[in-house]
Amino acid sequence: MSLRHRQTGDLGHIVVEAGVKSVRYDRPHGPTIPYRPNEWMEEENRPPLNRSQLARVAFAADRQLLYFTQHYSRAKRTWDALTDEERIHWTKHGPSSEDPNRVKLFDAIMKCLEPLTVT
Repeated sequence: MSLRHRQTGDLGHIVVEAGVKSVRYDRPHGPTIPYRPNEWMEEENRPPLNRSQLARVAFAADRQLLYFTQHYSRAKRTWDALTDEERIHWTKHGPSSEDPNRVKLFDAIMKCLEPLTVT
């Protein structure tokens, strides 16, 4: 269940750790804080994804493909380690690769998730 903070507008979701309800912020490396029901409201309609978020999903899948095809050093590179220009290129075009399987994976993920995007 997605939650929205009443004062800040931050997005989060309920997690249970050691039997205690907490809220984990919905962002990379987001903190987990104690759940206080009066501070959070249920998010009815989560907004659609943008193309950059879809590209991050495709990037994560591409890293796994690189790892399983034994390209370990390239698989270690994270989205956050890319330059802004590299992120923009990835979002628009996917991997610059001679490996057609990486390109096919990017295209398939972007096509499959396209209905979830902002129009």
